[in-house]
Amino acid sequence: TCPTCQGAGEVRQVSQSIFGRFVNVSACSQCRGKGTIITNPCETCRGEGRVRGEETVEVNIPAGVMSGNYLSVQGKGNAGPNSGPNGDLIVVIQEKDHPLFVRHENNVVFDYYASFPELAMGGSVEIPTLEVADKELPHENPDRYKKVEITIPAGTQVGKVFRLRGKGIPELRSHSKGDFLVQIKVWIPTKLSARDKELLGDLLKSENIQAPKKEKGFFQRLKEVLNFE
Repeated sequence: TCPTCQGAGEVRQVSQSIFGRFVNVSACSQCRGKGTIITNPCETCRGEGRVRGEETVEVNIPAGVMSGNYLSVQGKGNAGPNSGPNGDLIVVIQEKDHPLFVRHENNVVFDYYASFPELAMGGSVEIPTLEVADKELPHENPDRYKKVEITIPAGTQVGKVFRLRGKGIPELRSHSKGDFLVQIKVWIPTKLSARDKELLGDLLKSENIQAPKKEKGFFQRLKEVLNFE
C-alpha cells in the first residue's frame, strides 16, 4: 500500500483563503494513482506489466474500400496497463496508384491507345479488366488480367469513352459495382520509313482529311457518361 495516499490513489490538499476553505484532489505522485507500490519491480517491464513488441497481424480488406477508410481490429492494439484489456489496432487505408487503371470513386478508367487507321476504319479490340488471370505477371503487364472484347466504330474520335457496366469496383457493403470506362487515345508513331511518309503525304491530299473541330475534354465526356450535370 502506498504510504503517501494510504491506498486511495489520490491526495487531498486543503488551502485557506479569504473566501473560505478549499480542497484540491489530485492523483498521488508516488504511486501514480494506483494506490499500491511495487517494492521489487520486474527488471524487464519495471513494474508496468507490459513491454514493447511487434506482431504481424493478417487483416481482411473488404472490396470497395478507398483512401481514408479504416478498419478496427479488436484487441490487437497496445496492451493495457496492469494486465488490463488490450486496445484496438486501427488500420487506415491508403491507395497506391495503378500502372494501368485510374479510379474515380467506384468507376475505373482505362486509356486505350489506338492507331489512326484503327480509329478511322474501326474494329474489335481486347481490353484488360480488373479480373486477374495470372498473378505471377507484374501489375503493369496487361496479360495479367482477363480480357473483354469491345467494338470501336469506324470514325471514332480521340477522347471517346466506352462504358462497360458493372465491371468497375464493388461498392462497399453492397452487391452493386461501378463501371469500367475505356477512354480512346491515339498513338502517334515517332519513326517513319520513307514509304510511310509517302503514304501519309498522299493521305493528306484527300478531301476527307480535315482538321477536327474543337472536341470536348475528357472530364466533360466523363461527366456525360456518368450522367453528371
